[in-house]
Amino acid sequence: MELNDALKLIEKYGFLLTNDGYEYLRENCSYISQEDLIGFLTIHDNLFITKDNLEKLIKKPVMSMVKLKYDYKVIFDPTNYLKGGGADNYSYLFRDRYNKLSNHIKEIMRVKDITSLSALPLKKKPGETEEVYVIGLVYSKRLWDDKIMLEVEDYTGKQRLFIFKKRNPHVFLEASEIPLDSVIGFKIEITPSGIYTVKEIYYPNVKKSNGVSNDEIYVVFTSDLHIGSMKFYEDEFLEFIKILNGQVDDFKLKRIIQKIRYIIIAGDLVEGVGVFPNQREELLIEDLYDQYKYAYNLLRKIRNDIKIIIIPGNHDASRKALPQPAIFEEFAPEFYSDKRFVMLGNPVNISLHGVNIYIYHGDFIQDLFTMIPRLSRENISKALSILLKVRHTAPTYGLNTLIAPEKEDLLIIPKEIDIFHTGHTHKLYVGKISGILTINSGTWQSQTKYQKIYGITPDPLKVPIVNLKNLETIVLNLAY
Repeated sequence: MELNDALKLIEKYGFLLTNDGYEYLRENCSYISQEDLIGFLTIHDNLFITKDNLEKLIKKPVMSMVKLKYDYKVIFDPTNYLKGGGADNYSYLFRDRYNKLSNHIKEIMRVKDITSLSALPLKKKPGETEEVYVIGLVYSKRLWDDKIMLEVEDYTGKQRLFIFKKRNPHVFLEASEIPLDSVIGFKIEITPSGIYTVKEIYYPNVKKSNGVSNDEIYVVFTSDLHIGSMKFYEDEFLEFIKILNGQVDDFKLKRIIQKIRYIIIAGDLVEGVGVFPNQREELLIEDLYDQYKYAYNLLRKIRNDIKIIIIPGNHDASRKALPQPAIFEEFAPEFYSDKRFVMLGNPVNISLHGVNIYIYHGDFIQDLFTMIPRLSRENISKALSILLKVRHTAPTYGLNTLIAPEKEDLLIIPKEIDIFHTGHTHKLYVGKISGILTINSGTWQSQTKYQKIYGITPDPLKVPIVNLKNLETIVLNLAY
């Protein structure tokens, strides 16, 4: 039953709700039928209706649960590793990145000798060429219609490498998509003219780790709820909660719902305050503390056997620079006192029943759209494939995505994962990239004025649900 219909009936019969009665009815009205409420109102003999009265009336459906054990591990959470520091730490950060990723690239190259950039000969004799292998951090990039120049550096120095479109169109396209500050391997040819020409590019690609669950267990992947915004689809989210709690007629879907044990929320749980210009005009809840309290009161309606894993996004109460610690407990104490909720940092690496999952809000994806030629906002799969190729969630320093001066680079993606989950763009994508199940989980918010200015059209109310036994995915569409 809808809340407004229940309130009209109570008013019609001449009763008043106490404060606790109203709050309880608002949270649980979906579990009462009109007939039961009318029956209660005809015999109630007190002017006021309290929470205690309603608790006796409301009966929540009980699903026939499948008994499944939890198998949940945190492989890496940045929350307890963050130390911060001054700008001098960036030198340590980039050295750490170079060391870790260059070692991985050496394994991929499978060659005996890697030449340092300072050891490259200036030129060859007429008629001679030489092929060598180098690894460097891409310091700068210049694009022309027919060629690309990459300036790369290692511990010994810098060199300019050239890619000519006519000679090697495939490598030309690959080079155009390399984000700055990525660590990349190159097979180069040294010509008599002294030009270093790239023949092949070696990325520290993320591979699939082939983890699967022995049991048929399902996980909901979602993000970008933006609770507290006028644009939050609250009615549809409440409908989603009803489905999770077993109020669904479809037998096949109900069988899946019964085996859901985890929900992963990849950031932007709430709308936040002061995130973008004139945001206040579209805030339903203007206080950040109240936004989290309201979010908790919504999410706690989900049945008790589902564990809810939450990381922060750029709208949440955490530091803005990556990596982010978990949402600050000061703003969301209810989540920390309820054992059903697991509060982690961004990005984070977890294992569920042997399946390796890497969760990242996705801040840098927007930067990719601005820096990579011809990469449209609709092409989420290409953006995510670039991050997986360079094995990094935010490689380029100095763009909109802030990177904290940590001495260790905590934004490197593991060598092997099974699922890559992002959000932030408000666009839905589910697909396989290099065998890795890759999910960008859409949103629960309609288009804001700010998004309209930048031509961002959201893809809301579509919820991926993954079977950990075989990584098969269905998308629950609540947009109808």
